[in-house]
Amino acid sequence: MKNLFLICGVLFFLMFILMIGSTFIAGESFNYDSLIFLSMVILSLSQYYMFPHLKENDERSKEIKVKSVFYSMIVFQGLVGLILLILTINPISIETVDLLKLIITLIIVIPSILMILVSKRI
Repeated sequence: MKNLFLICGVLFFLMFILMIGSTFIAGESFNYDSLIFLSMVILSLSQYYMFPHLKENDERSKEIKVKSVFYSMIVFQGLVGLILLILTINPISIETVDLLKLIITLIIVIPSILMILVSKRI
């Protein structure tokens, strides 16, 4: 099961590289669809790393899950405030669909990274 996460991570990384490469070869602007593949790379590889820690449903794994969700909510609240501030000041022009893709990427990436950081501290 653990190796499946690694295989998925590598496949998503190859798709991410393919999308970025085709965007730059075509001379177009940044493709926000590639962010979803990048977030899936991070999710797959973090699950590959965290699999031994979360395999048994003991007190340590429960504490890792609870703390990572708690810290994720704090970070999400800060990011929503930052995004609202950026949209109010309007220093950059971004379409709504692209902003949603960016938010979805952050929703996937932040808990994955925080779970790794929390597991290092516990």
